[in-house]
Amino acid sequence: MKSIIVISLIVFLSIDSFSQDNHQYSIWGNFGGGLAFADYSNESGGGFSVNYGVSGKYDFYMVSVKRHNNMEFSFKSPQEKLNSTSFLVGLSNNVFKKENNRSIFNINLLAGISYLEVYQRGKQISFGAFNDEYELNKITAVGFPVEVNAELRFTRYVGLSVTVFSNLNKYNNLFGTSVNLIFGYL
Repeated sequence: MKSIIVISLIVFLSIDSFSQDNHQYSIWGNFGGGLAFADYSNESGGGFSVNYGVSGKYDFYMVSVKRHNNMEFSFKSPQEKLNSTSFLVGLSNNVFKKENNRSIFNINLLAGISYLEVYQRGKQISFGAFNDEYELNKITAVGFPVEVNAELRFTRYVGLSVTVFSNLNKYNNLFGTSVNLIFGYL
């Protein structure tokens, strides 16, 4: 079922996007947060996600550079983290436009490559009544991020986006969702 939805979304974005040749560009920054799920040591596997980045678009082509900082829900010290810096390219579909031909609602599909820093707890180094201390091991890796986001542009300069993201890698796959403030020349 998931693969049918993903394939349908890719086909929708690619077919409809190529018919939207309006020679307009936009460039914006984003900042937001949400929930991320990875193979952390805690039972839930869940955590917080904070992200920021810069994106640009010309016609239906899109490019983005983003930073995701993800931290597990845990009272153990130190917390496990998965941070990524990603370069993404993709397609943007202008779902709704205003009379002046500026888009107000877009659906974007992006994929790319990322540099990952994975911080995992190692052996226990001290014992406490409420908080045990663990060593922190750092692993670096290459990942393959994929994002689908929906953007609602309120004005020419401010909007909001909701993003579903994943980062596939050999150490700790990451999945999540975030809500972002977008600002710039939209």
